[in-house]
Amino acid sequence: MINNREQLSTLFFLMVRQTAGLADCLRNLSSQNRSEEELAGYVAYMKTELADMIVLVNRFCDALGLNPVEVAELGWQRDEEKRKEWQRRHPGQHWV
Repeated sequence: MINNREQLSTLFFLMVRQTAGLADCLRNLSSQNRSEEELAGYVAYMKTELADMIVLVNRFCDALGLNPVEVAELGWQRDEEKRKEWQRRHPGQHWV
């Protein structure tokens, strides 16, 4: 299972770094002063950042001895539960 805590720490910090890259992309996407070409470039860059994050999450699951597909399925189930709870607490408001 967990045989290398250093590997977990490294993967965790790489995921944090990817999150920072995604936040930077989002900041640029939200900017009012950008052309359509710039927008397309930021979307393409965000796609690569998301791809890197998916790989890191899969590696993190592997390092923990977890099946990434099962973890993803659990995530979708939890998302549905959260959506239902959101709608119960905030009727008529949009769920992300």
